[in-house]
Amino acid sequence: ETQKEIRRLWDMMNTNGNTVVPIKDAVSRYTETLEARKSGKADRILTGWQSLDEIIAGFYRQNLVVVGARTSVGKSAFLLNLAVKFLQENRRILFISAEMSWDELLDRMMANMEPVYVSKLRSGNLSTEDWSRVNKVMPELYEKQMWGIEGGRMSLSRVRMAVEVAKPDIVFVDFIQRFTPPSYNMSRASYISDVANDLKTIAMENKIVVIAASQLNREMEKDKGEKEPRLDHLKESGGIEESGDLVLLIKGGDDIEGGSLREMKVFISKNRNGPTGKVDMYFDKARTKFIEKDFEIDPPKEHW
Repeated sequence: ETQKEIRRLWDMMNTNGNTVVPIKDAVSRYTETLEARKSGKADRILTGWQSLDEIIAGFYRQNLVVVGARTSVGKSAFLLNLAVKFLQENRRILFISAEMSWDELLDRMMANMEPVYVSKLRSGNLSTEDWSRVNKVMPELYEKQMWGIEGGRMSLSRVRMAVEVAKPDIVFVDFIQRFTPPSYNMSRASYISDVANDLKTIAMENKIVVIAASQLNREMEKDKGEKEPRLDHLKESGGIEESGDLVLLIKGGDDIEGGSLREMKVFISKNRNGPTGKVDMYFDKARTKFIEKDFEIDPPKEHW
């Protein structure tokens, strides 16, 4: 009777989309994983910023990465900088934005890849040299595998359908707080927690990386004595903080070089599989491009 009950539960788990894996199979796969890591073929995706990769060792499939910042500090630009880097490695990208149209995305991508100001692209006031740079990048972008969702409300069902169609390596979501609860009776904080949890599930089920932007709340601005953003500054933070494998929080600093560059700090505030730390970067405002500067690793903590 006991064996029948175990068999029934086993079948139920597999039917519901879960997979029951015996440890011998897991150990066999783990051995292959270790061999891949040793040979440098591990299935991780480097950011391209050496200072950041030194701390986080890149992004791993099945992980949810959260990028938090206050409004207009650069979280969307940070996501697009990563998207451009991954496209240049011929990764498949799904970019879901409730903030920007395809034209706006391409303005920023173009400026990121070639020294052309976003303002010139938006106004159309391009010199002959600018046009030459644009024409150089166009054929390269045309051949890349990138998908976006245009129009409509952001919903988890649309994300799931887009993932099914695009079969991406990396999904970018800009940003979590733009998801709308299906019912007015539902607590917004509870719904945002559900969104974060479902994005993690999508990453796990599809063996992909999901990188989601999140707003930081106004409490960060009130805490004037604070030198760095905290996890509890994430807007509707509970579920986002729990579901994220890696949480990067961006803080803007002073303008330098006559205002063309801004000093930025990227805090690795949560790293489920490694150290936390801080990376100093510059932000080229005219090209919406992050440029690495230096980094600092926090001392080890007892819980990892």
